[in-house]
Amino acid sequence: MIAIFFLVYSALRDNLRSKKQAYIYGNPLSLCNTGYSSNLEYILALRKPGLILDVGSFDGGDAVRYARSGGHRVLTFEPVPSKASAIIEKIQNSGLGHLIEFFPVALSNYTGTADFYVSKTKLGKKKMKVSGTEQDAFTVPWDKLLVDKISVEVRELDEFIKFENVLYLKVDAQGYDAQVLFGARKAIREKRISYINFEISPGLTPDPTVYAEVIHWLGEFGYFCFDCKFFKEQGLRGKSENILKMPVETFISTLNQTKLFQRGVNVKKYTEMICVSEF
Repeated sequence: MIAIFFLVYSALRDNLRSKKQAYIYGNPLSLCNTGYSSNLEYILALRKPGLILDVGSFDGGDAVRYARSGGHRVLTFEPVPSKASAIIEKIQNSGLGHLIEFFPVALSNYTGTADFYVSKTKLGKKKMKVSGTEQDAFTVPWDKLLVDKISVEVRELDEFIKFENVLYLKVDAQGYDAQVLFGARKAIREKRISYINFEISPGLTPDPTVYAEVIHWLGEFGYFCFDCKFFKEQGLRGKSENILKMPVETFISTLNQTKLFQRGVNVKKYTEMICVSEF
């Protein structure tokens, strides 16, 4: 799997290096956190133990999964206080507490405090052992009667990364993934993050064009971004020998025209990106 990834990526690199237009590519390379072609645990297990950042702990499940896949050290972040006890319990019960460190803070491109909205109603029928939902965020598009407003501490990722190299960064910030990445500007400029996995949710962010901005910005530092699932859902998936690409503005505009209703609001469909640095 690793060999296939390097062959595909090497073929792309020379062809794309001189292009100024930012593109989204239609092959997920099996490195997505979720989706139709995720072999993430397998890939991580083949790598030497490194640092993984898990932004959006929810219940701590991803942090445990990452630590278990190759003995990686994991920093996991979740700002909602009512979720903390379940996250800590899951980490302790995993037997991997020596590898996982939990930080009850929000991440963005500034430091300070901010209002944060915790949704009262969960989606679907899945029973979850946390108080809060998968869609707690700095802002929400649905009626404020459906949320509780709290105040959270806000920090930047660079403060936690310091001068280390990061093997894998997962961001699930419910419409604010771009701001989290901007808060890792130093590490990204120095290309010390090998793989970046984040979500594009045009209906959850106040301004969907921020996704095009962050992908252009990542491209300036040698990162190429691949779609994890939207191309396939739309019947647009490319093959490794003829990888589909789409200008990032077109991709965001297409995604922004979709429909997905949650809590009475069209939050649009979402997808994940996996961005890889040159080597």
